[in-house]
Amino acid sequence: MCLAVLIIGCGDPAANTDAGSGGGTGTGGGTAIGGGTGGGGGITDAGADDAGTNDAGTNDAGTDDAGTDDAGTDDAGTDDGGAADAGVDDAGTADAGAGTTDAGAADAGAADAGTTDAGTTDAGTADAGSVDAGGSDAGGVDAGTDAGTVDAGPPPPFDGGSFVAGPQYTVASASWLAFADFTSDGVGDLLVVSTNTVRLLVGASDGGFSGPGPGFTAGSNYPAVTDLNLDGKLDVANASYSGGFISVLFGRGDGSFSPPTNYPGASGIGGMTSADFNGDGLPDLALAQYGMTTLGVGVHFALDAGVFGPRVALAGDSNYHPFVGDFDRDGFPDLAATTVSGSNVLSVFLNAGDGGFRPRVAWPGGQNANEGVAADFDGDGVLDICTSNYTGNSVSLLLGRDGGAFAPPAFTAVGTGSAFLAAGDFNRDGRLDVATSNFSAATASILWGNGDGGFIRGPDYPAGSSPSDIVAGDFNRDGFIDLAIASSNSVRLLMGR
Repeated sequence: MCLAVLIIGCGDPAANTDAGSGGGTGTGGGTAIGGGTGGGGGITDAGADDAGTNDAGTNDAGTDDAGTDDAGTDDAGTDDGGAADAGVDDAGTADAGAGTTDAGAADAGAADAGTTDAGTTDAGTADAGSVDAGGSDAGGVDAGTDAGTVDAGPPPPFDGGSFVAGPQYTVASASWLAFADFTSDGVGDLLVVSTNTVRLLVGASDGGFSGPGPGFTAGSNYPAVTDLNLDGKLDVANASYSGGFISVLFGRGDGSFSPPTNYPGASGIGGMTSADFNGDGLPDLALAQYGMTTLGVGVHFALDAGVFGPRVALAGDSNYHPFVGDFDRDGFPDLAATTVSGSNVLSVFLNAGDGGFRPRVAWPGGQNANEGVAADFDGDGVLDICTSNYTGNSVSLLLGRDGGAFAPPAFTAVGTGSAFLAAGDFNRDGRLDVATSNFSAATASILWGNGDGGFIRGPDYPAGSSPSDIVAGDFNRDGFIDLAIASSNSVRLLMGR
């Protein structure tokens, strides 16, 4: 696994890691599971504001969709503008909105409805053109860490919201995760991405997992998970940092995949996502690039179901994790991407509605932001964006405004090296909470949402050595959201209660 900090290659913990929250039908990595609120992630800091810098970069992974609550099981069919849902809808996890599911994110209560969910679909963004314009490209820069811890104070009243250590599963070089029903049995499975390989931990009805199963050749970075060829079975697309191509594995619906179909692509890819960006009913692929020779965001538009054209480039920065949401509420999936360079901005590309995108608008973000998720954290019906900030040791929340604009970020301190995040209603109070995996601290931090965009710092839990991606879902179907964390050579579960 690689953690993206600045623009250096894999290997070093401060180099590039992607996550889970990575491509999932959007991207894998973070997930939003919420009791009724839209998926996504995002937290505001109740404390001091940062000088406004954006994280220089750890990888990111996955975002959850927002939307209304799904009830039972999501189909792997073709809702949402053609892209299939990721599979199971855990008790209140967020759906992938615009037709893609967050790789690894449990459905967070979003019901897919046509083109995009109540707000966000985790999908990539098609590069439409390339001009850096729009709002200012900078915003300020953070002065060091994203300061500002929230006053822990007494925890809010809740039913649940705590976790206990669950089983561990040995998987060599586990990096990214996606939670979805790959076996078509109505029970969620965990997709684990390691070095040039994906494999499954197959879900059991009692909440455990068997495996891991056999490995299938693929890329190594954050995946997109959705039904790319519209056959009702979940597929996987991802890439390797230096490989120069995208690998598409078509699912067979039984937990196995076809040999990869490779498409030429640029090197330095951090993560991928998917959505129907041009409204033709076919899922497209979007990717973010933060190293090598090409930077920015790109889109591979579908030519037919599961067949993709060449990359269309969008002007960007050293972008690491792409994710999708309908930020301006016009019914078209928009694209956002975290940035791992010194510019410390969040790149947002609003969908023009004609198959292309408007010029990038750069909003002040967090320091070395790895992963981002889109969800409605303050309950105003407008999507917000939350990022995990690796060198800022924080999460930042940008509250959404009319027309696809965002307020300045607010920061909440978490454990050191906050690499990735997942969102969900952990304590069942109807408000979105956030969990982060903290690479340096070897912990997972819990933040309880107060419903207006603020958070109360909860406890930290042991997460194993060098934890990277984290995803959320009701694995044992007891009504409480659980967490899965990729940690060195294992996948660890934290069971909600």
